Amino acid sequence: TLNRWPNTAVMWSLTHTQEADLGLTVSRPALAHVNFNGQIKGVAVVGCGLDTTSSNIYKALHGNMGRCILFIDINDGRIIHKVQGPNSQQGLRFPVVGSPTVYPNDGSAAEVIYFGDIVGQFFRLDLNGGNPDSWKLTRIWPLENLQGDQVDFGRGIGHAIYERASLANADNGDRVVVFATGEAQANSVPDEAVSDTGYVVSLREHSQFNANGEKNIVTEANWVLDFAQGEFATGAPKIQDS
Repeated sequence: TLNRWPNTAVMWSLTHTQEADLGLTVSRPALAHVNFNGQIKGVAVVGCGLDTTSSNIYKALHGNMGRCILFIDINDGRIIHKVQGPNSQQGLRFPVVGSPTVYPNDGSAAEVIYFGDIVGQFFRLDLNGGNPDSWKLTRIWPLENLQGDQVDFGRGIGHAIYERASLANADNGDRVVVFATGEAQANSVPDEAVSDTGYVVSLREHSQFNANGEKNIVTEANWVLDFAQGEFATGAPKIQDS
Protein backbone atom coordinates (compact mmCIF):
# COMPACT_ATOMS: atom_id res chain seq x y z
CA THR A 1 0.00 0.00 0.00
CA LEU A 2 1.03 3.60 -0.52
CA ASN A 3 1.65 4.33 3.18
CA ARG A 4 4.31 1.59 3.28
CA TRP A 5 6.41 3.16 0.53
CA PRO A 6 9.53 5.11 1.49
CA ASN A 7 8.96 8.86 1.53
CA THR A 8 11.31 9.31 -1.43
CA ALA A 9 9.46 6.85 -3.70
CA VAL A 10 6.92 9.40 -4.97
CA MET A 11 8.59 12.10 -7.08
CA TRP A 12 5.40 14.01 -7.90
CA SER A 13 1.67 13.66 -8.41
CA LEU A 14 -0.77 15.36 -10.77
CA THR A 15 -4.44 15.75 -9.94
CA HIS A 16 -7.57 17.55 -11.09
CA THR A 17 -6.55 20.42 -8.82
CA GLN A 18 -3.54 21.24 -11.00
CA GLU A 19 -5.18 20.36 -14.35
CA ALA A 20 -8.94 20.87 -14.54
CA ASP A 21 -9.29 18.74 -17.69
CA LEU A 22 -7.75 15.67 -16.03
CA GLY A 23 -10.45 13.06 -15.46
CA LEU A 24 -10.48 9.55 -13.99
CA THR A 25 -7.27 7.68 -14.71
CA VAL A 26 -7.82 5.17 -17.52
CA SER A 27 -5.14 5.89 -20.11
CA ARG A 28 -1.75 4.40 -19.17
CA PRO A 29 1.18 6.78 -19.78
CA ALA A 30 3.84 6.18 -22.42
CA LEU A 31 7.37 7.45 -21.78
CA ALA A 32 9.03 9.34 -24.61
CA HIS A 33 11.73 11.81 -25.55
CA VAL A 34 10.15 14.83 -27.23
CA ASN A 35 11.68 17.87 -28.91
CA PHE A 36 10.29 21.04 -27.33
CA ASN A 37 11.69 24.14 -29.03
CA GLY A 38 15.03 22.48 -29.69
CA GLN A 39 15.37 20.89 -26.26
CA ILE A 40 14.85 17.13 -25.84
CA LYS A 41 12.79 16.37 -22.74
CA GLY A 42 11.74 13.13 -21.10
CA VAL A 43 7.96 13.12 -20.81
CA ALA A 44 5.00 10.96 -19.89
CA VAL A 45 2.34 11.11 -22.61
CA VAL A 46 -1.13 10.29 -21.31
CA GLY A 47 -4.77 10.74 -22.21
CA CYS A 48 -6.82 12.94 -19.90
CA GLY A 49 -9.11 10.05 -18.97
CA LEU A 50 -12.81 9.66 -18.26
CA ASP A 51 -15.22 12.51 -17.61
CA THR A 52 -16.38 12.28 -13.98
CA THR A 53 -19.87 13.44 -14.99
CA SER A 54 -21.30 10.18 -16.32
CA SER A 55 -24.00 11.89 -18.36
CA ASN A 56 -21.30 13.76 -20.33
CA ILE A 57 -19.12 10.78 -21.28
CA TYR A 58 -20.66 10.21 -24.71
CA LYS A 59 -21.35 13.87 -25.48
CA ALA A 60 -19.17 15.82 -27.92
CA LEU A 61 -17.85 18.44 -25.48
CA HIS A 62 -14.59 19.85 -26.78
CA GLY A 63 -12.56 21.49 -24.02
CA ASN A 64 -14.28 19.57 -21.21
CA MET A 65 -12.79 17.06 -18.80
CA GLY A 66 -10.96 14.11 -20.37
CA ARG A 67 -10.77 15.55 -23.87
CA CYS A 68 -7.02 16.06 -24.19
CA ILE A 69 -3.56 14.52 -24.32
CA LEU A 70 -0.94 15.69 -21.80
CA PHE A 71 2.85 15.85 -22.10
CA ILE A 72 4.17 15.75 -18.52
CA ASP A 73 7.78 16.39 -17.48
CA ILE A 74 8.86 13.12 -15.85
CA ASN A 75 11.22 14.91 -13.46
CA ASP A 76 8.84 17.31 -11.76
CA GLY A 77 5.30 16.52 -13.00
CA ARG A 78 4.91 19.85 -14.76
CA ILE A 79 2.57 19.86 -17.77
CA ILE A 80 4.70 20.94 -20.70
CA HIS A 81 1.99 20.81 -23.32
CA LYS A 82 -1.69 19.92 -23.72
CA VAL A 83 -3.25 18.86 -27.03
CA GLN A 84 -6.99 19.27 -27.66
CA GLY A 85 -7.18 19.89 -31.40
CA PRO A 86 -10.01 21.81 -33.09
CA ASN A 87 -13.66 21.65 -32.11
CA SER A 88 -14.47 19.33 -35.01
CA GLN A 89 -14.19 15.67 -35.98
CA GLN A 90 -10.42 16.22 -36.20
CA GLY A 91 -10.27 17.29 -32.55
CA LEU A 92 -10.71 15.65 -29.15
CA ARG A 93 -14.41 15.96 -28.41
CA PHE A 94 -14.74 12.74 -26.37
CA PRO A 95 -12.74 11.45 -23.37
CA VAL A 96 -9.29 10.15 -24.30
CA VAL A 97 -9.16 6.81 -22.47
CA GLY A 98 -6.73 5.10 -24.84
CA SER A 99 -3.13 4.43 -23.86
CA PRO A 100 -0.76 6.19 -26.31
CA THR A 101 1.75 4.44 -28.56
CA VAL A 102 4.94 6.35 -29.36
CA TYR A 103 6.88 6.06 -32.65
CA PRO A 104 9.76 5.48 -32.68
CA ASN A 105 10.19 3.92 -29.23
CA ASP A 106 13.95 3.35 -29.42
CA GLY A 107 14.96 6.27 -27.22
CA SER A 108 15.25 8.82 -30.04
CA ALA A 109 12.95 11.83 -30.27
CA ALA A 110 9.32 10.85 -30.84
CA GLU A 111 7.83 11.63 -34.24
CA VAL A 112 4.26 10.33 -33.91
CA ILE A 113 1.80 9.50 -31.12
CA TYR A 114 -1.20 7.18 -31.72
CA PHE A 115 -4.18 6.87 -29.36
CA GLY A 116 -7.91 6.15 -29.19
CA ASP A 117 -10.91 7.53 -27.31
CA ILE A 118 -14.06 6.34 -25.53
CA VAL A 119 -16.20 6.25 -28.71
CA GLY A 120 -13.66 4.33 -30.81
CA GLN A 121 -12.05 7.13 -32.78
CA PHE A 122 -8.33 6.67 -33.46
CA PHE A 123 -5.90 9.57 -33.84
CA ARG A 124 -2.39 10.29 -35.03
CA LEU A 125 -0.45 13.22 -33.58
CA ASP A 126 2.49 14.25 -35.78
CA LEU A 127 5.20 16.01 -33.78
CA ASN A 128 6.43 18.22 -36.61
CA GLY A 129 9.65 19.95 -35.55
CA GLY A 130 10.32 21.33 -32.11
CA ASN A 131 7.43 23.81 -31.96
CA PRO A 132 4.32 22.25 -30.38
CA ASP A 133 2.16 24.81 -32.18
CA SER A 134 3.11 23.10 -35.46
CA TRP A 135 2.07 19.62 -34.31
CA LYS A 136 -0.79 18.14 -36.32
CA LEU A 137 -3.64 16.05 -34.92
CA THR A 138 -5.48 13.82 -37.43
CA ARG A 139 -8.37 11.41 -36.98
CA ILE A 140 -7.42 8.29 -38.95
CA TRP A 141 -10.32 6.02 -37.88
CA PRO A 142 -13.04 5.72 -39.00
CA LEU A 143 -11.74 5.95 -42.56
CA GLU A 144 -13.08 8.78 -44.70
CA ASN A 145 -13.67 9.28 -48.44
CA LEU A 146 -13.61 5.54 -49.10
CA GLN A 147 -12.88 4.44 -52.66
CA GLY A 148 -12.06 1.17 -54.44
CA ASP A 149 -11.27 -1.78 -52.19
CA GLN A 150 -11.31 0.52 -49.14
CA VAL A 151 -15.12 0.66 -49.31
CA ASP A 152 -15.18 -2.80 -47.74
CA PHE A 153 -13.54 -1.40 -44.60
CA GLY A 154 -16.13 1.23 -43.80
CA ARG A 155 -17.29 0.79 -40.21
CA GLY A 156 -19.17 2.75 -37.61
CA ILE A 157 -17.65 3.56 -34.24
CA GLY A 158 -19.01 3.45 -30.68
CA HIS A 159 -16.64 0.91 -29.08
CA ALA A 160 -13.91 2.29 -26.83
CA ILE A 161 -10.21 1.94 -27.67
CA TYR A 162 -8.41 1.46 -24.34
CA GLU A 163 -5.26 -0.46 -25.19
CA ARG A 164 -2.14 0.64 -27.02
CA ALA A 165 -1.87 0.11 -30.74
CA SER A 166 0.92 -2.12 -32.05
CA LEU A 167 3.27 -0.80 -34.75
CA ALA A 168 5.56 -2.37 -37.35
CA ASN A 169 7.31 -1.43 -40.59
CA ALA A 170 6.26 -3.38 -43.70
CA ASP A 171 8.76 -4.56 -46.31
CA ASN A 172 7.69 -1.75 -48.65
CA GLY A 173 8.32 0.91 -45.99
CA ASP A 174 4.69 1.41 -44.99
CA ARG A 175 3.99 1.74 -41.29
CA VAL A 176 1.48 -0.83 -40.03
CA VAL A 177 -0.79 0.11 -37.13
CA VAL A 178 -3.02 -2.46 -35.39
CA PHE A 179 -5.59 -1.60 -32.72
CA ALA A 180 -8.62 -3.26 -31.14
CA THR A 181 -11.81 -2.10 -29.43
CA GLY A 182 -12.71 -2.83 -25.82
CA GLU A 183 -15.79 -3.48 -23.71
CA ALA A 184 -17.35 -0.01 -23.30
CA GLN A 185 -19.97 0.71 -25.94
CA ALA A 186 -22.00 3.79 -26.84
CA ASN A 187 -25.55 3.38 -28.11
CA SER A 188 -25.14 6.53 -30.19
CA VAL A 189 -22.40 9.03 -31.06
CA PRO A 190 -23.27 12.56 -32.25
CA ASP A 191 -22.87 12.93 -36.04
CA GLU A 192 -21.41 9.41 -36.42
CA ALA A 193 -22.59 5.97 -37.53
CA VAL A 194 -22.39 3.37 -34.76
CA SER A 195 -21.28 -0.23 -35.25
CA ASP A 196 -23.16 -3.10 -33.62
CA THR A 197 -19.90 -4.91 -32.86
CA GLY A 198 -16.28 -4.06 -32.17
CA TYR A 199 -13.28 -5.15 -34.22
CA VAL A 200 -9.54 -5.42 -34.70
CA VAL A 201 -8.16 -3.10 -37.40
CA SER A 202 -4.91 -3.14 -39.34
CA LEU A 203 -4.00 0.15 -41.01
CA ARG A 204 -1.11 1.07 -43.29
CA GLU A 205 0.39 4.52 -43.71
CA HIS A 206 2.75 5.97 -46.29
CA SER A 207 3.95 9.40 -47.35
CA GLN A 208 2.68 11.10 -50.49
CA PHE A 209 3.70 14.45 -51.98
CA ASN A 210 1.20 16.74 -53.71
CA ALA A 211 1.82 19.00 -56.72
CA ASN A 212 3.18 21.72 -54.42
CA GLY A 213 5.74 19.37 -52.92
CA GLU A 214 3.88 19.18 -49.60
CA LYS A 215 4.07 15.92 -47.71
CA ASN A 216 0.86 14.14 -46.71
CA ILE A 217 0.31 10.88 -44.86
CA VAL A 218 -2.11 8.47 -46.57
CA THR A 219 -3.90 6.03 -44.26
CA GLU A 220 -5.66 2.93 -45.62
CA ALA A 221 -6.89 -0.35 -44.14
CA ASN A 222 -5.18 -3.70 -44.62
CA TRP A 223 -8.03 -5.64 -43.03
CA VAL A 224 -10.76 -5.48 -40.39
CA LEU A 225 -11.65 -8.45 -38.17
CA ASP A 226 -15.16 -7.98 -36.82
CA PHE A 227 -15.97 -9.35 -33.37
CA ALA A 228 -19.09 -11.39 -32.73
CA GLN A 229 -21.85 -9.75 -30.72
CA GLY A 230 -20.63 -9.26 -27.15
CA GLU A 231 -16.96 -9.92 -27.95
CA PHE A 232 -14.25 -7.37 -27.17
CA ALA A 233 -10.50 -7.16 -26.71
CA THR A 234 -9.12 -7.46 -23.17
CA GLY A 235 -5.50 -6.75 -24.07
CA ALA A 236 -3.36 -4.89 -26.56
CA PRO A 237 -2.72 -6.50 -29.96
CA LYS A 238 0.84 -7.47 -30.79
CA ILE A 239 2.54 -7.67 -34.19
CA GLN A 240 5.11 -10.46 -34.33
CA ASP A 241 7.25 -11.84 -37.15
CA SER A 242 6.42 -15.45 -37.98
